[in-house]
Amino acid sequence: MLLHDILITDLGWFYVLTMFGIVLVCIYIIFSPIGNTIIGGKDATPEHSTFSWITMLFSAGMGIGLVFWGVAEPVEHYSELQQFGSISSNDHVTPLVNSFVHWAIQPWALYAIMALIIAYFLFNKEKKGLLSETLGFKNTRVGYGLKHVIDILVIISTIFGVSTSLGLGSKQIGSGISFLNPAFENSFNLQVLIVIVISIIVIYSSISGLHRGMKTLSNLAILGSILLVLLMFVMGPTIKIIEVTIESVGVYLNNFITLSLDLGTSNPEKRIWIESWKIFYWAWWISWAPYVSTFIARISKGRSFKEFLIGVIGVPSLFAVIWFGVFGGTALAGSSDITLHIIDAIASNGPEYAFYSLFTLFPKITLILSCLGIIVISVFFITSANSATYVVAMFTEDGNINPSTRSKIIWGILIALVSLTLLFTGNLGIIQSVAVLTSLPVLIIILIMIINFFKELKNDRSK
Repeated sequence: MLLHDILITDLGWFYVLTMFGIVLVCIYIIFSPIGNTIIGGKDATPEHSTFSWITMLFSAGMGIGLVFWGVAEPVEHYSELQQFGSISSNDHVTPLVNSFVHWAIQPWALYAIMALIIAYFLFNKEKKGLLSETLGFKNTRVGYGLKHVIDILVIISTIFGVSTSLGLGSKQIGSGISFLNPAFENSFNLQVLIVIVISIIVIYSSISGLHRGMKTLSNLAILGSILLVLLMFVMGPTIKIIEVTIESVGVYLNNFITLSLDLGTSNPEKRIWIESWKIFYWAWWISWAPYVSTFIARISKGRSFKEFLIGVIGVPSLFAVIWFGVFGGTALAGSSDITLHIIDAIASNGPEYAFYSLFTLFPKITLILSCLGIIVISVFFITSANSATYVVAMFTEDGNINPSTRSKIIWGILIALVSLTLLFTGNLGIIQSVAVLTSLPVLIIILIMIINFFKELKNDRSK
């Protein structure tokens, strides 16, 4: 798509600069007096325990993506960077560092600042739970028109973004079932069955509400993930995992500014690689940000700005580093045979098979790891769809933070139907491109949100 290519190639600098700037804004708020402001007012108290709050925001944000790419991405970085001579064959640190760049501080800073602004207007200013309410548009015909356009854009972006993820998630679950029992081919029919079953669970858990369905599933997903990490850490090359993770974290933190602003201008091949990975990721996270941030805002009443930002950015980033360190570290630092084995699996069957391919290297617990992996993926699958269903229902009920059961059921069914349509037509890749295209207007919206946020804070202090 020509427009997609122009956006990634010619506006990459805008994405890179804005994402880095958002990190600086979050740091400023944390260390300024603004950080002591309580979401919902000084007498507000948290609705959820800190553990449940963290698990829910992480599950909504990128839990399923982390599982999908935890093995495949570092291995693909290793293979691709070697092809144009950017790293040596024994460099296992650079691939992990690049994975940290894509999954740790910056995407979570994006979610955090957007969610904080939405929460401030929702609970402190008592506005509707709509993105358009944070922009400061005047109540004129033009203002109302812009609000409706933005709200519609957010709904469409959320539906197609989540539907694409459901399609990809069904493929990974199907590959796991096929891996455990080759008699079940990872076919379209199996993927359809997975989407239907998952959608039924999503609708049921949505009806149960945040305090039961989403909280319980999120806690289960994180506990299962921790168990999976511990098993891999103990059974894998433990010392090498520790060493390569520590060194990668050091390189990441020491070179954070350089890595954040790198556009590969001195190396044409590296520039193409950065555009296909980092710039694409920034566009993808931005396209997801409205719904993820709205959900995070909804569950965050009663926390100070400082606590909110540290929690939303720090804890998920740390988990992402550990996840990539353990799974990516095992895939890269174990032995060259392991790495080549996974590269071959990706080439033959796609990135969704990398996760299970790694498990075959531990024959004594392959079955346990695979079953646990399928459970974790499925639960993250459910929580992502659950939060999206809840947020779209909010948006379509004019910002009602407690949408009706009827709305949640309708949108749960519609999202499932869109996912099935995308699987049937095979247009997941095209929809990914469409999601990237929506990122530019969303990015402009985010900048307006930040400006209006500080304007409102200044007005509050002057009263």
